[in-house]
Amino acid sequence: CSKGHGKSNDILRNNAIKAEDTLKEMMEMQEERNGDGTNISPNTDSFNYVIRAWTRCRTDITMADKVMNVLRTMELYQRTGHDDVKANTISYCMAIDAWGTVAGIKSQGSLKRLKKQKSAKESISSHDTTPDNADFGTEELSKAESILDYMHNLYDSGDTDVMPTTDAYNTYVNAFTRTANEVNTKSPLAAEKVLRKMTAFHNDGLLDIQPDQRSYIHVMRAWGKVKRKNSGERAEWWLRNMWSEFEETGNTNVKPNVGAYLAVMEAYFHQSNAAKLESLLLELLEYENSGEDATLHANTAAFTFIIRGWLKHEDACTESDMGVGCDNALKWLDRLIDREEKGLPYASTSPELFTGIIKGGKTSAMSIHTTRVSKKVFKTVLEAFTEFRASRHIIEPNAYAWVLQVGLKALSSPTDSGGRTKLIRHLSKACIDDGFVSKSFVAALSNGPIWTKGWTADESKKMTMEVFGDWPLPKSWSRNVKRAGDLPSRVDMRRTRVQPEDWHVTRTEAEGLSQKR
Repeated sequence: CSKGHGKSNDILRNNAIKAEDTLKEMMEMQEERNGDGTNISPNTDSFNYVIRAWTRCRTDITMADKVMNVLRTMELYQRTGHDDVKANTISYCMAIDAWGTVAGIKSQGSLKRLKKQKSAKESISSHDTTPDNADFGTEELSKAESILDYMHNLYDSGDTDVMPTTDAYNTYVNAFTRTANEVNTKSPLAAEKVLRKMTAFHNDGLLDIQPDQRSYIHVMRAWGKVKRKNSGERAEWWLRNMWSEFEETGNTNVKPNVGAYLAVMEAYFHQSNAAKLESLLLELLEYENSGEDATLHANTAAFTFIIRGWLKHEDACTESDMGVGCDNALKWLDRLIDREEKGLPYASTSPELFTGIIKGGKTSAMSIHTTRVSKKVFKTVLEAFTEFRASRHIIEPNAYAWVLQVGLKALSSPTDSGGRTKLIRHLSKACIDDGFVSKSFVAALSNGPIWTKGWTADESKKMTMEVFGDWPLPKSWSRNVKRAGDLPSRVDMRRTRVQPEDWHVTRTEAEGLSQKR
């Protein structure tokens, strides 16, 4: 019953209740002896299994209280002369974990409530002070700290079964990682304080307490979760400290691994710092190519950070910078594809990476206040789409419409008439062959933006009739469109968007023309 991987919350809770009921039965049977003279009586492991079962209930806010009830029963059972039962280091570590988990639940719950209350335009990170009604698990963190202090007291009094260890402190540090968010920005500082305390204990002779990789990673992840302007720099500072300590002492327990790099990359990702993400990934690739340490390699998560990082850059780019983010994202995706095809470990693509580039290019192209869409953006989107179709993944149905939207805008010039027609015919054939003809694809062709020259209303109608003129359309054309609301209908061919764009006129130029008129 204490095992809980891959199970629903209700099942986990029912298992914990069942485990606790079984323990109570064992306690009631302690004086009853079987015919063979055996005595059914719980031991330390029996109680720890029940505690573990409750700690599996990661979304239950009462979980810590349940754990403490079992722990107190365990201590009382020990005092009544049952030598086979004694709370040990594992028992108290799980109690610390329980309080840290509940603190995280409360902290994230407060963040969600604050996000609902904030205005549509106000950023959560703009709050300079913590709201009075916010609960970021302060009380629970205090209880976790009290358990650590109690462990020290037991150890100092000569109790050899309870020892404050690195694992105990790592569990406590992780509690601050769980409570860290955009509003509760003090958590990383508290985590740093505990890490320094661990170093001080070790220097004072408590050799079982010493920061390791997990200690540093918890601190770096806390910085990433608060999403401050200096989060990435602070997380990287701790990464460099790990390298310095390893090089000075030779302690392999603090040598950075890929998890440490990912923690820093997460922080820089939230800052939309694609350049820093690229620098860290190149550093990992350099260590990987050296072959000196198998734990330092560029895995899928690292590539995902840099691809998504460049897509975030695309979202915030200026008109002159349009397409740079998508282009760089595609370059890194191509490298990941190469690694996957070579069968390298920890290298795997996902549909979201292809979709992100295609959708990112479409969003950038269609939201810009000009008809001047770089053909380079279209080229990037088309390449990503082609690779998506050739991959092992099931393609996103909307991808066909997104490519068509970008292509029609990029090739809207009268001089691009041939290329535009070729695109429509080839892309429509692919969409039909793959069975993904949807409402959005038909609408992109029949009712998208039009211009005074080149891709005009007449041209749109002509190509729409050429591709979709015979109704009803064969059902096989939309066989892979799963949602009934996405299926095309004849009404989708009607044009309601009749105001044409002025070819190659920017918003600034259009405003000037309007003023002259």
